[in-house]
Amino acid sequence: MDNLGDAAFQPVAAGQSVHVEFDIAEAHDLSAGGTISIHTQGRIPFAWEGQKAIAGSLPYSSNTVETVINDTLAAPALLSRRLNKNEIRAEVSGCEGDKLEAIEKAVSNCRSYAAIALHAIKSGPSERIEEYFMDSSESTRETVAGVYERVHEQCSSLNSGAPASCADLFDHCEVSGALAYTHTGKTMIYCDKFFTMPPVPRKCRKKSQATTFLHETTHLQIVNRNRDLAYGYNNLRELTHEEAIKNADTYALFASASEMDCDIPSSRLDEGAEDDE
Repeated sequence: MDNLGDAAFQPVAAGQSVHVEFDIAEAHDLSAGGTISIHTQGRIPFAWEGQKAIAGSLPYSSNTVETVINDTLAAPALLSRRLNKNEIRAEVSGCEGDKLEAIEKAVSNCRSYAAIALHAIKSGPSERIEEYFMDSSESTRETVAGVYERVHEQCSSLNSGAPASCADLFDHCEVSGALAYTHTGKTMIYCDKFFTMPPVPRKCRKKSQATTFLHETTHLQIVNRNRDLAYGYNNLRELTHEEAIKNADTYALFASASEMDCDIPSSRLDEGAEDDE
């Protein structure tokens, strides 16, 4: 979430309410119809007034709404999921020349980073695992290892894994300032900003094409359907264990830290110096 434009922000004064409408049928398969319960929770990133750098995030949890879905009306929204016909990356659409070469490198590096992270989570020091996942129990190691195993499989080659595109098929790149995004947990979209990053991190806790590709891969339904609860090292350190194991950036930065053998802070006082760009 770098270099965000004005459209990515919504000023909210004390006591103010903001009304937003969205179609849940575009993000979830509601074609079966019937009665469903809707609840959402997560964290909302924020910036200080007059600034565009993300300063932190605030947790939220909605009330639960029960409603009846008309399958006839919900089905057309499902059909709008372009490229989501299967789970195989038959091709990377809209990527040519340097962009295609960058994606190919990112896939290869993603596989390498996933393998390193898998080894680290299985036999690495507890301190590193607790630094990112807030717990180093055997059950946590097994859960996280399973995610990295599926990431490794998804990144086995350019022609395996979920569909991907260099075209902003769902009009999210410019509005959100995203480097990349995963639509409905099935289609990976790489924005122009993705191609301005280095192939691999140049320093600890910095972004790269490799770690961003790994980040997006964890969003896939068949991997872990991770969420964006916190971006950047300092913010993800504020997550609970339950949040950390479902946070995409946690997996990306753990893999990077394991590959680069980054220092493990001895206390919270040591954490602020080097955060995500």
